[in-house]
Amino acid sequence: MDGLEKTKKAALRLLAYRPRSESELRSRLAQKRMPAESIESVMEELRRGGMLDDARFAKLYALSRIQSRTFGKDRVKRELMQRGLSGAVVENAMESIADIDDGSVAEETARKKLATMKGLTPEAKKRRLHGTLMRRGFSSTVIFKVLDGLLGAGSDEGL
Repeated sequence: MDGLEKTKKAALRLLAYRPRSESELRSRLAQKRMPAESIESVMEELRRGGMLDDARFAKLYALSRIQSRTFGKDRVKRELMQRGLSGAVVENAMESIADIDDGSVAEETARKKLATMKGLTPEAKKRRLHGTLMRRGFSSTVIFKVLDGLLGAGSDEGL
């Protein structure tokens, strides 16, 4: 099997496992020590065939992370950038999820976490919820609104 065929087979195998950005696929093929000229040829062929589209990948990835993993928009944006996508592609993907309310996603995440916190002090609950929401990429503004709504300022609601 020649270098081009081997590279194409490896690329298709990687894309069958999960969608990838162009940068990710190029990097993975290089890690497998595929010839650079074969990588570029295969990348062009995959783009022409519609199997490699950074804009589509970014939109689907952003929607998936927000809906199924309950991550905040800040984290989604950071992850897209880490996947080697251009700023314009990332911004376009973020616009496609602009109508999703970060506050409701954060509240749902916090409610699920709060249900597992039996027997903790209110301060410990608040601290842990804050940490969880920060790691999931929600803004401080959203976090404080959610914490005030769930734990209330001085009330025992949700505790």
